[in-house]
Amino acid sequence: MSKQLTRWVGIGIGAWLLAALFLAMGAPGALAQDEKDADVIVQFGDQNVAIRSITFTDSISGLRALEMSGLDVITATSDYGTLVCSIDGVGCPAEDCFCSSSYWGYNYWGDGAWQGYMTGAASSVISQTGAIEGWRWGEFGAAVAPAPEALSAELALDQIASTQQPTGGFGSLGSTADVMLALGANHEAASAWQAPPDGFSLLDYWSQDDIDGDEHPTNAARYAAASPAAAGKLYLAAVSAGADPQAFAGEDIVAAVKANYDDMSGAFGPTNWDQAFGMLAMAGIADEPLPVEMVQTLVDQANPDGSWGYLPPSAEGEAFGDTNSTALAVQALRAAGVCSPDGLIYLRSAQNEDGGFGNDLDAETDANSTAYVIQAILAAGQDPTSAAWSVNGNTPFDALASLQLADGSFAWMTGQGANPLATHQAVPALLRTSFVTDNVTACSEIFLPMISAAQ
Repeated sequence: MSKQLTRWVGIGIGAWLLAALFLAMGAPGALAQDEKDADVIVQFGDQNVAIRSITFTDSISGLRALEMSGLDVITATSDYGTLVCSIDGVGCPAEDCFCSSSYWGYNYWGDGAWQGYMTGAASSVISQTGAIEGWRWGEFGAAVAPAPEALSAELALDQIASTQQPTGGFGSLGSTADVMLALGANHEAASAWQAPPDGFSLLDYWSQDDIDGDEHPTNAARYAAASPAAAGKLYLAAVSAGADPQAFAGEDIVAAVKANYDDMSGAFGPTNWDQAFGMLAMAGIADEPLPVEMVQTLVDQANPDGSWGYLPPSAEGEAFGDTNSTALAVQALRAAGVCSPDGLIYLRSAQNEDGGFGNDLDAETDANSTAYVIQAILAAGQDPTSAAWSVNGNTPFDALASLQLADGSFAWMTGQGANPLATHQAVPALLRTSFVTDNVTACSEIFLPMISAAQ
């Protein structure tokens, strides 16, 4: 549950010791106390973190805290006690809890780092408000994302929830799609975000018609027809937020994405954003590798310096390159199983002293650009907190955190007020979630030869 909005979905994260899989049966009881808050943070692998806030009175176990999160938790009983086999569909079935070399590790956040429990989750005791529990799916020794990133995302999601309109939407069609991507990154369903009191849900919004008299019967149809980029983005938003893209508010978004593609030219539309979002959507739709022509079209539209602009280069010369378009193109190519070292090198060259990114090489750090680049780094299989992506010890996450305001919203740039778009787009990055879907062929290695030499 969120602190400001009743929300549900699944999450899961793990940790360090194999012994943490073995959860002793039973949690100790305690006298009833005042209501307390705790957070459960779950990491589903190298990418994708989700967070839930829970409330309790009596002392509870870590296993009980996980169950209270509303996630789909599958356990099994063994001679060693209770085993956590799967969280929100990630893991192993109860009948074969050791089906993989990965497992659900269990930790708590303390003294600025994840700490291992000396007991299993069914025997651990959570009695104080402010406790932070962590679960991580991975092999022994897998790194766990720091808790502050997820906590920042939770604050932002709470602030976003407070701005939901009676229609269920969040302003414009594009802004509402961004909110769906944000809550989807946190494994939340659009149908569960309901405008208070008892208003329309975020999913309901898309079946409404905000503009009478035009040819589009619903907001979903209108946004999908706005551009190939919008159709691709809406597909990603629908899937991430638990909706069926082939029956989304009465519209077939899959068909809309496919209809935009010209197999003769290999293009979805006139802009690089059309091509990138079209490819990202098709990577989730297609059961086979993306057509060579589709991928090559985006590759050919890069500038000589490795960047992409909103528009492709023209016959007169290269287009203006920017970090947002480049980050999006890097993700689209990764979804097709293609690495883009030149794109990553361009992004690294645009990194500012505070660790963040502006719109171009000479621009001041802004939240939107920094968030998009974080997603590209993640899609490339790299760690945004690594030395390769740090400047004077500052990481992109540090820069993004510096732009969060006290109410959980984000400013676009330092010294400015709350910006809804910046807030919406920051959340997936904070939850380490890129636009790349799961059913892609991962690049084996990605090198940044110019970066290591510059450090």
